[in-house]
Amino acid sequence: QEELYAELLREGVVNRPDMLTLDTVGQLSYLDGVVRESLRLYPTFGDGMLRRVAKTTTLGTHKVARGTLVWIHTYAMQRSPAVWQDAAQFQPERWAPQGGKEAALGSEAPPQFDGLASSADVSEAAPLMCPATAAQAAKGGRGP
Repeated sequence: QEELYAELLREGVVNRPDMLTLDTVGQLSYLDGVVRESLRLYPTFGDGMLRRVAKTTTLGTHKVARGTLVWIHTYAMQRSPAVWQDAAQFQPERWAPQGGKEAALGSEAPPQFDGLASSADVSEAAPLMCPATAAQAAKGGRGP
């Protein structure tokens, strides 16, 4: 909280809500990290989401055919130690730019993933739903 307050004070937006515009918010890097880290720990799709597999692949020990619907449990993935260093900790600093890369997954994280796991990481981190259950969910039923 102190660091966020210091940034807001430094940028002259404390007690000046009229100064918080789309342009100025984009310049508040720590505030950006706080929002991203909040969404990582409490994703808007907490129950998960369906994705159609683009090409046949192996996720963990499961061979998944092209076109299969899989359920990605966002909440579990965003808190998985297999994906995130200190996964349970609220660390807005992990989103700070470091040499052109975001720190979400450490210095090896490619910036195009924007802090999300690569397919290799997901194979060990995201619980999968069987295709029959995924199909049911796609028709309006609930996932796991």
